[in-house]
Amino acid sequence: MKKLLSFLLRIFYLFPVRKNKVFLLCFDGAKIGYDSKAIADYAAENGLKYKFVWGVKDKSVAKKNKLPNVRFVKYKSLKGVKNMLTSRFIIYNVNLPSGVPFRKKQVKICTWHGYGVKKVGRFVEGVNPKNFSRATCVLSHSEDYTEKVLKDSFGYDGKILNIGVPRNDIFFSEKRFEVAQKVKEKYGVADKKIVLFAPTFRGDFTYEKSAIDYEKLIGALTVRFGGEWVLMVRLHPLLASKNKADAGTGIDVSDYGDMQPLLCAADVLVTDYSSSPWDFSLQDKPVFLFVPDAEKYDKDRGLYYSFDELPYVAARDNEELCESIEKFDDAYVERLKNFRERVVSYEDGRSCENLFAYMDKVSK
Repeated sequence: MKKLLSFLLRIFYLFPVRKNKVFLLCFDGAKIGYDSKAIADYAAENGLKYKFVWGVKDKSVAKKNKLPNVRFVKYKSLKGVKNMLTSRFIIYNVNLPSGVPFRKKQVKICTWHGYGVKKVGRFVEGVNPKNFSRATCVLSHSEDYTEKVLKDSFGYDGKILNIGVPRNDIFFSEKRFEVAQKVKEKYGVADKKIVLFAPTFRGDFTYEKSAIDYEKLIGALTVRFGGEWVLMVRLHPLLASKNKADAGTGIDVSDYGDMQPLLCAADVLVTDYSSSPWDFSLQDKPVFLFVPDAEKYDKDRGLYYSFDELPYVAARDNEELCESIEKFDDAYVERLKNFRERVVSYEDGRSCENLFAYMDKVSK
């Protein structure tokens, strides 16, 4: 049936591929944000003459995030497939939809969606690493990321653009302060400090309440950094659509479309094995890892780095977490610098600029 459908969809080959048309896809149509949004925003701000079509699961996703230079379509529809097959570029952060017979002249750019501590690709049950081979090119965060994630975990041997990722450009820009203020105003916390707790997706869709003690966490942050603190909790996008986070007296921000503005607004990040520390710490802000199941997780899933290799402190329980916060020192920034040098980071705030230079080159 899939082969038959793929054959029938070739009817759209009757329509030409538009060289300046870009089809965007984020978390299989469930989100508006991340790299795709950064790319569309950059094009709008710089007057680039590209036409963007964003594939969404349903129009309710689009209604929450209107973008002036983007047209939204339901991508699992004939109209969506037609737009995909007439776009010169398809930019996505998970996988391409199966069964769609992409044309040879189309450029499929995979940004993926994180540079985490946890292993991905062939180390995850039910994931087919071969899906990565469909990409024309993949963006890389660092030399280590290329070797460990792209080549080893996904077995990718195609073209790699060593330009960082578009969503992280914001952390090198003065615009991040404006973005942070908008988030604080939205949630009515403009005069407070924010600790963002963002646990990772653990391979299934079961949400379990974290063992973290929010009250003790806020207390430790107040002792070390002063000021009045508020907790924000964000579930992984794959969990957020089906679960409500247990935020205690804090704020559940799981339905906020884009992660990067939340990272701009937060003063401290607490997470576990996710990719958010890499993105967040590009601002040199403190990251603390809460990993009470570290040994089991490493045995079941595997980690790219031991905790001793990372610049962030890893705590196994609430007492250790609070102690690490209260003992936090400025040597952390030097550890971050050394880590980035060791993995050979490609992040420099110019990912969008370099990506469009590549797109301009191949579209000629």
